[in-house]
Amino acid sequence: FHQQLGIGWRVRFELSEAAMTINPEVKEELRELVEAKEAGLTYIMGHAYIKAMKSSSFIKKLAIDIVFSFLRKNCRRPAVALNIPHMSLIEVGMIYYV
Repeated sequence: FHQQLGIGWRVRFELSEAAMTINPEVKEELRELVEAKEAGLTYIMGHAYIKAMKSSSFIKKLAIDIVFSFLRKNCRRPAVALNIPHMSLIEVGMIYYV
């Protein structure tokens, strides 16, 4: 559930009875989000990773796995640079296979 308040959004995480019957891993992630929310202000940072498929050519694997990895590590600012307290940070990520 979310609602707009002025400039930003307020997000509310709840664990309903229906959520208790889902996958245990998903339930644990939802529980961690609720605990983080109850602890105070929470920052959620998303990361995207790109990997070459195993069936890709050597050149494509080199370009994607090595070059993009180097650029990702050296061109993005870490959460430390944003002065976000570690206890208030939740990081989520996706891996894209191309």
